[in-house]
Amino acid sequence: MSVQKLKLISLIGPVERFDDIAKCCLTSECFQPIRATKLTTGVKNLLPFETGNPYSELLDEIISVMDLAGIPKEQVQITDYNPDIDQQSARIDAFSARLSSLTEKISNIEKEISENEYSIKQLKPLIELDVEFDRLFSMQYVDVRFGKMPLTSYNNMIFFDSDTALSFVPLNSDKEYIWGIVLTPASQKAKADAMLSSLYFERIYISDKIHNTPQTSLQQLQAKNQQLKEQLSSLLKSRSDITTLNQSDLVKAYSKYSFLSKCHDLRQFALRSSNEFYLSGWIPERALPKFKKYISDYYDINLIIEDPKEVRFETPPTRIRNPWGIRFFEMFTEMYGLPGYNELDPTFLVALTYTIFFGIMFGDVGQGLVLMLGGILAWKLKKMKLGRIIAVIGLSSAVCGLFYGSVFGNEELIPGFSVLHGSNTLFILLFAAGFGVVLIGVAMILNIINGIRQHDPHKFLFSPNGICGFVFFFGNIAAALLTLLTDIRLYSPIYIILTTVIPLLLVFLGTPLTKLLLRKEGAFRQKWGEYITENLFELFEVMLSFLSNVISYVRIGAFAVSHAGMMLVVTSMAAMLGGAGEIAVLIFGNIFVICLEGLIVGIQCLRLQFYEFFSRFYAGDGQPFKPFS
Repeated sequence: MSVQKLKLISLIGPVERFDDIAKCCLTSECFQPIRATKLTTGVKNLLPFETGNPYSELLDEIISVMDLAGIPKEQVQITDYNPDIDQQSARIDAFSARLSSLTEKISNIEKEISENEYSIKQLKPLIELDVEFDRLFSMQYVDVRFGKMPLTSYNNMIFFDSDTALSFVPLNSDKEYIWGIVLTPASQKAKADAMLSSLYFERIYISDKIHNTPQTSLQQLQAKNQQLKEQLSSLLKSRSDITTLNQSDLVKAYSKYSFLSKCHDLRQFALRSSNEFYLSGWIPERALPKFKKYISDYYDINLIIEDPKEVRFETPPTRIRNPWGIRFFEMFTEMYGLPGYNELDPTFLVALTYTIFFGIMFGDVGQGLVLMLGGILAWKLKKMKLGRIIAVIGLSSAVCGLFYGSVFGNEELIPGFSVLHGSNTLFILLFAAGFGVVLIGVAMILNIINGIRQHDPHKFLFSPNGICGFVFFFGNIAAALLTLLTDIRLYSPIYIILTTVIPLLLVFLGTPLTKLLLRKEGAFRQKWGEYITENLFELFEVMLSFLSNVISYVRIGAFAVSHAGMMLVVTSMAAMLGGAGEIAVLIFGNIFVICLEGLIVGIQCLRLQFYEFFSRFYAGDGQPFKPFS
């Protein structure tokens, strides 16, 4: 549970040194700037830097031409690359003009080739026609069109009783369609269209560029395309050559000017006087030595280091770091929200409890190993972050399956704790409820720690999840268990007053008591009628929430019973069928249970984390640490 400690640093030095310090901040990759105006309220003679970025226009040109050339935008180390902006801009313009010209020519040729290939495709079925298209389309009183229709429509043409003069001359056919030429008087064109539509006729439009017979036009188009493809190949080679020639220079220019542009952008966070600049930001405590090394050459720069506790006008961002084995569970924590700077990081507990929950609810050796293998493959092959979590919970499922003695639903292969046998069902439900009580206690302790760290007496003392809530909940749990299981009777007037009346009264009066402890004015200046009504309902809700949360954790055992029941159905059906049917039912039944119940159990585990566990101690309102890089 690691939220890294940060320090607020302020850099003060000569204005002419600002660009050098900006480069150090960018190179260190551990400095998150904040608006200097937040920390210098009331300080006179401090003004913002000029906002114009001299590198942005050239950088936009470089990015545009790299996108046009298909050059990946990557950062490289640059040491001896120092052309001035005007010289670089002229080179970029010259390359861009040449590249744009080649790209336009390539695009035009590709378009012409595509149009010719479409015409070739249209002409091939009409190859048997030995008449020039110009002669056909020049007829004044006869309308000519080419197309195809289904063979069934062509065969049914003789049954059409129509007064429309229409002639279909077949030219080619295959198993489904017949191609041909349609001739009809120009005066009956509209009627011909209606009839052809009923025959599902699909018209082929001949390009205006085609004038000769189909065979001659086809040969001309194929020859033209061959010539165009040779020109295209030459142009592509020319574009590739000039791109290769300029790629190294463009990548260096991109690296340099994006670096300089980013450094210049740091000015928006800084302030300046007539001769000095003022820049502040957050930096991890362990990165301070590294940062000091970057600015060690500048002896005229003052570095001021402050603890976050001393900073009143800025909330520190959050940077969490966990060991490799649980780091991938951070995605669940971040789904709810990053911890605040003074809040505990719950990732370790999420990893532990989520893994245990899933194993108990979905305990099976074979299915667990299948999940683990699937998670590893998803992680290694698809780079899925969730794959690593699936692998871990799959292993947990297999371990719990050993305890249950279940292998793909078969509980006879290895001995174990059969969930559905005898009183085991009741035992696992009671165990789940007890597990829930322990986790509620852990959440309360974490809330008390968070409240102490945040100097919030209402949170750690008077809240339902603070000390008062802890005393009420566990005082009554302990008394109830001892009454039910032993001859010890804790309940007495004094015990009830100490564990129930006083804690609930303190929770009820939490707001005015907090103001009193913090020495704030108006501690008891309340509209008591509204306050009493509102807090009575809240108090009633608090007592119900303890009961509902404990019952909610019972679902851990309930899903274990449900999983065993589903697999009992699968194995029983398989045994009834026997032979090949038995194998098929076992295979598909296990696949169904792994996919469906595995998904449901995974969601229910996450629900228990967010609604029953996190809600008692975790706010998740932190802002991520984003270093200037």
